[in-house]
Formats: sequence, C-alpha cells, structure tokens
Amino acid sequence: FSQNATFGECVTGAILAIFERLKLTSDTSPAKLITSFKAELKHWGELLEKLCHTVEEEKSVIIAVETAATGGGVIGDIVGKEPAFRFILQTLHSEEIVSEEAIISWAALRRDGNPESSQGKLFLQTPTQEFLAWIEEDSESDSDSSGSSSGSGSDSDDD
Repeated sequence: FSQNATFGECVTGAILAIFERLKLTSDTSPAKLITSFKAELKHWGELLEKLCHTVEEEKSVIIAVETAATGGGVIGDIVGKEPAFRFILQTLHSEEIVSEEAIISWAALRRDGNPESSQGKLFLQTPTQEFLAWIEEDSESDSDSSGSSSGSGSDSDDD
C-alpha cells in the first residue's frame, strides 16, 4: 500500500520504535539507557540520517524524543528523568543525527512555550539547560570565527 507520510513523520516513527526496542525497565539507569541507545543508533543511525533532509526533520527527531519522554509509561519515566533527556540530545548531536541548528531551533520553540507543560518542564531541566548553553556558546564561537575569517578574506580580495 501507499502512504503520503513526510520524512518528519517517518523519522518520528523510527525514533519511537528505537525506544520500544530498548526494552527499558523501571530500574534502567541513564548510563544503561545511553549505552543501549547508542547501540541502536549504530544500526539505525544511517537510516535516520537519510530521513533527515533538513533541519525540520532533525527537529522531528528531537520532538519524537520529547514525546517519548513525556508520554508516560516506563519509556517516559526513564527518558524524562534527569539527566536522561539531556544525554539523549547530546548523543543525537555527537552521532551527527541532529545539528546544532536543529537543537537551537527546537530550544527557541520551547522557550516561547508554556513552562508548566510537560514539554516545558522537560526543557527546563537543569542538565538540558546546561547542554543548550554549551551548544549555543559553541554555535556562537563557530559563527564568530567564520565571520571574522571570511571578513578578512573578502577585504584582501578588494585590494
């Protein structure tokens, strides 16, 4: 059969399926979660990369993790507990599934949201905020260094 699903919808389903495959239990530690998640990404990471054509699909990955974390049940209890959500975000970034741009864009969306909502509370967790501060600082230093080097290069071209 045929479906008209977007890449964002496909990547959302893939992320949620990965969490189901982890076979999490109430005593799963954040370290065990990340170890299992990284193992799944070794297998599924290439597919996720192919489904993520733009920042919007990368944001769909983050929103899918957020949905899992706030959805209740064992998965929600484990993924939504500090510092697990931050570790998942950090892993997705380090494995190059989501870019700094996608994380910053998602963070801007959440900053404008309701801090009392389940997504707002997840977003405001201290470990998540520390990771976002690091990402934003890194992004600013990257743009500063590329801005100054390209500016000096264009000045020399004018001479």
